[in-house]
Amino acid sequence: MKICRDSALVDGHRKHADLAPRLAAALKQMKAEGLIERYRVDALRESAGR
Repeated sequence: MKICRDSALVDGHRKHADLAPRLAAALKQMKAEGLIERYRVDALRESAGR
């Protein structure tokens, strides 16, 4: 099986690679503050209410 990669997608990843450390730091802070869990619970409640 041959996997074809879209070169524009790969280039896009490289283009924004410098953002990865900042994103990781923001996510780590959000996790430490409990925001990720809060958003997860809110999303589950919202989807259950439909």
